[in-house]
Amino acid sequence: LTYNSAENFSLTIVGAGVGSTILDGGNTTQILNMLTTGPDADITVRNITFRNGRATEFGGGLQVEVSSATVIVEDAEFTGNAAIGTPGVTGIGGGVSAGCDDGTVTLRNSTFSNNSATNVGGGAALWAACCPAQRCDKRCLSDGRSAH
Repeated sequence: LTYNSAENFSLTIVGAGVGSTILDGGNTTQILNMLTTGPDADITVRNITFRNGRATEFGGGLQVEVSSATVIVEDAEFTGNAAIGTPGVTGIGGGVSAGCDDGTVTLRNSTFSNNSATNVGGGAALWAACCPAQRCDKRCLSDGRSAH
């Protein structure tokens, strides 16, 4: 599923809970890709399991990119996702790749298992182009897998 918007409307996607709302890419496709370029077009994703997603560049399970806004991913589970790309170029954020040009990226209360990436961020790759405005809550758990 792909969502692109140039308007300044926020979007929140809320599932019924981890293990109840399961989005499965079948090991063949990226599960969710969201891009907003409007100011204050915040994106929040919560209470969802992302499983078996595959991307050729960024975020096998979930890719979120905003301009001047906030990204929040919380109470989510990422398992068995992969970002497969060109070594040294792409293949970033197997479970999730989330970032902003001018804003904040927050990841909280989420778990990661068996995710992989060709380059960086086997479980997650968070970035902020303007400044170091990325946060990962201490309650994020990982099985320790990282980039190959």
